[in-house]
Amino acid sequence: MLVFRDSRRSVRSHELLSELGRALGRAHEAPLAALLLAAEIECALEDRAHEAAPVARQLSDALADAWLGLRQLATPLVHELVARLSLPEELELKCPEGFAFYALDPAAYARAAARLRGPRDVCVVGVRTIGTSLSAIVRASLVRSGVAARRITVRPSGHPWARVLELGPAEREFVERGAPDCDFVVADEGPGRSGSTFLAVAEALERHGVPAARIRLLASHPIDAERLVAEDAPRRFARFACEVVEPWLPPPGTVDLSGGAWRSHVDLPVWPPSWQLHERVKYLEPDGQRLHKFSGLSRYGSGVLERASLLAEAGFAPSVEHAEAGWLAYPWLSGRPAQGRVDGANALEVLARYLTFRAGELAGPAPRRGEIEAMARLNVQEGTGTTVPEDFELDVVKPVVCDGHMMPHEWIVAHDTFLKTDGAEHGDDHFYPGPVDIAWDVAGAIVEWNLPPAAEHSLVHRYTALTGDDVRPRLDSYKLAYSALRLGVADFAERDAPAEDERARWRAAKRHYAARVRHAVARLARA
Repeated sequence: MLVFRDSRRSVRSHELLSELGRALGRAHEAPLAALLLAAEIECALEDRAHEAAPVARQLSDALADAWLGLRQLATPLVHELVARLSLPEELELKCPEGFAFYALDPAAYARAAARLRGPRDVCVVGVRTIGTSLSAIVRASLVRSGVAARRITVRPSGHPWARVLELGPAEREFVERGAPDCDFVVADEGPGRSGSTFLAVAEALERHGVPAARIRLLASHPIDAERLVAEDAPRRFARFACEVVEPWLPPPGTVDLSGGAWRSHVDLPVWPPSWQLHERVKYLEPDGQRLHKFSGLSRYGSGVLERASLLAEAGFAPSVEHAEAGWLAYPWLSGRPAQGRVDGANALEVLARYLTFRAGELAGPAPRRGEIEAMARLNVQEGTGTTVPEDFELDVVKPVVCDGHMMPHEWIVAHDTFLKTDGAEHGDDHFYPGPVDIAWDVAGAIVEWNLPPAAEHSLVHRYTALTGDDVRPRLDSYKLAYSALRLGVADFAERDAPAEDERARWRAAKRHYAARVRHAVARLARA
């Protein structure tokens, strides 16, 4: 099934150079931001095999050196490299997910690299996307430790569970030049579900003359090869050494609420399921007054803060403020999560006004044509064995940055007041749908609150009256697409769940979403 999308943005070169100039201008206050943007540019140029890629690589290296204190930022080299950075008219930048969603600490890679000091020079191989910046940081850390190091980046291809890597001429020259005498470090965030990306890179290095004993994988978490789906993963991974960076830990004295742990701190008679691997990390201050949640390093969290602030100012969400770098802080709300029904007399009115606000104030770009429909078709077929009608299409009238998490437990109820939590993070993350019509959230409210026909009619009628947007003609298609995505999420999450009680919650969710899918398919077939 499909649940993850490729989160990327297209930027015109003059806008990108202006953004880079602003980042460099603020680099004395926030040096990491300039490095991460430069690495995004490098990654995009390398993916296109563009002639400016070597210049971008040198710029990333210079900024990594500056971030780790090896050089001053305002050196002629940095300005010269920027001046030489001849970009194509438009570049497609890919989001490094660990920095945007998973609290991956780039400094942890610098510390881990410093532990790798040995008698040989080191060749660093970054796995694009996030491995671009990580490899620059690892190289700079090794140099700071007195090790001669150089780097390249690579992009494995193929099925996500069976990636392969064929080195181009410049990559082969780099590897074969270092193979006789150097150690090799492969830097990436992984491994993911399959582990095949790490394996593709390590095995390609070995094919080009690097002994397996001199290949080290630098990963964000321990590799449990028995749980990976790449073919023969345990045997293949056993041949390569792995260094794991320090994991994120909450500050001393705080309460870690990550991975579904928040459920034990709220009044929930029945726990909702949690895809623990993909929840944003969060913790509660020692006095229990403020919740800190990771929102994204540098610019990756700026959209989250902007949306959270707008929702708070409009009275739909709790107040928000900057905390430590990459984190936002919210007050810990008294009250209780809403239950799985129309909770209180004014619930439908609040939902309608919330949807109206998002439709008017949180506009987004139009989605890529056919992408969400393709996800829905695949998930419906694989999840229920039924077929979506041939004319299935998602009309786009009001594209927005959606909420995406309209579940009742995401609303805190106190004295008949509803506040929406988790309403700023998901509309532009790496899960489907990405930019989408507001009908996605209308459908999400109907499906997640399990609204009976009369309540659904009231919600849709009120939303239409407030906006002038008659969402009804496109609603059945969006209920199908929404349920198909959540069915895929439930399927993935059940397999990832470490305990049987969590797996049981996701099995129940799968039954619910599968029933909604079948109902929506039948309605569309009759239309």
